[in-house]
Amino acid sequence: MNDLFDRWPGQAPETVGLEIEALEWDTADAVWSAIVALQGSKGWLCRPEQVSEWPGGEPSGPLLSAELVDSDGTTLHVRRVGRTWRGWRYRELPSGDLLRFRQTLLGTVPDSDQRLAYAIYWRLELGLDELCVYRPFTARFTGWEET
Repeated sequence: MNDLFDRWPGQAPETVGLEIEALEWDTADAVWSAIVALQGSKGWLCRPEQVSEWPGGEPSGPLLSAELVDSDGTTLHVRRVGRTWRGWRYRELPSGDLLRFRQTLLGTVPDSDQRLAYAIYWRLELGLDELCVYRPFTARFTGWEET
């Protein structure tokens, strides 16, 4: 388990739960409606021509992917898949069996000095040798951090 902790030096993981809801939309308008409905949301959008911060720009047109977090900490992750869009809504729970670490990454939005903040979740699983090991489970966008 030391290898796991070496990835995030000086950071003690928290044990939490995570509720994940799978979503699907047939039209770009339906995706935009879901994004606009997120109260106080902030995040990033990837359109064919650019990556931009949200809120910002018109909520219309083609969308390839997006990660947003609303004012209560719920994350919406959207990806274009063929002719539809798939999404996942993440809500963190105060107790559960996941280890959560925090990580910040260099942002991809041009002319922004903010870094992307993520929660990284690991789950205890039975390995092939029948020993329990922690493995990466999922990650979710949690907001922006100033550099």
